Amino acid sequence: MQIKQLFVDAVEYQKWFQSLLDAATNPNASLWREEDREKLEPFFRWNHIINSGSEFTPTKMSDEVRASFEHYKQCEHNYGREASAKRNALRQFGFEDLCDIFGFELIEPDNDESDAIQLSHEFGHQFPLLLVGHIDSSYCQGAEDKMAAISIISLSEFNLVVAPKSNENSQI
Repeated sequence: MQIKQLFVDAVEYQKWFQSLLDAATNPNASLWREEDREKLEPFFRWNHIINSGSEFTPTKMSDEVRASFEHYKQCEHNYGREASAKRNALRQFGFEDLCDIFGFELIEPDNDESDAIQLSHEFGHQFPLLLVGHIDSSYCQGAEDKMAAISIISLSEFNLVVAPKSNENSQI
């Protein structure tokens, strides 16, 4: 999962991080937006029946299931693939690992809830800041593989000089 994100303040950064935690640590988190779930349900129900191996499996899609499947393809294209890649990239990282990577700490050491975190006292960056990097994990033949490469850059580190445009050299 590639990350390229600008954060104006700590509140925005923490909200974004909490969404990562939810994707990584909540096994019941849905990839699908709340407003799409009802439309997707007929296809998911049909797909579950097809894959269950039942003797009385309907192989032909009804009009309702076909419309649901079309909506599924649209959702998958618009945001589903990205949400799935995000979940898969984060799945092998634990709560504390993610907190360490992104500069957060637990307020209550025995509470692995996203609302029990705050920016670490050692977080040495000023807002606004830019976060860029890559995070990924995989699990193959009993071995887990995790990789995180993150750079956090305060915009104050840049010497931004904006010179006014001069009309002296312009030609009409």
